[in-house]
Amino acid sequence: MLLIALPFFSAHARTHKSGDWATTQFDTAERMREALNGRPAKDRSRAEYQRVVNAYRRVYFEAPTSSKASGAVVGEAEVMVEMGRQFDDEKILRLAIRKYEFLRREYPGSEQRVDALFTIGEIYKDDLNDPDNARDTFTDFLHRYPKSHQAVAKQ
Repeated sequence: MLLIALPFFSAHARTHKSGDWATTQFDTAERMREALNGRPAKDRSRAEYQRVVNAYRRVYFEAPTSSKASGAVVGEAEVMVEMGRQFDDEKILRLAIRKYEFLRREYPGSEQRVDALFTIGEIYKDDLNDPDNARDTFTDFLHRYPKSHQAVAKQ
């Protein structure tokens, strides 16, 4: 019986939500983020940050091909950076870097991929005090995107 039901469950797991659902979920995540950022930083809890992170994550988990998916990855990463800075948590900052790398790998056509690589370099430099990885990341950035607005500003 289980072998008969297995194809049904795996097919169901691959079903993706609609673009309209993704837009609604993304808008919900954005409102949650606005509400969180509307409160003083000292009054924000890890759990509140995590709820916003989870709201963004749902978008690209459940609608990975929607027009909101890459923006949701960026939103999630940005909130993780805010959270990592708020709680001086290196682990969360490194997870944010991984999320930006995920964006670059899984959504290579995303307009945010350029900013994502630059932001990785900034996190290494400003938050993790890792000048070697920062230098390597910025060198890669300048090599890949020499005409970007960040590259022009650095020159």
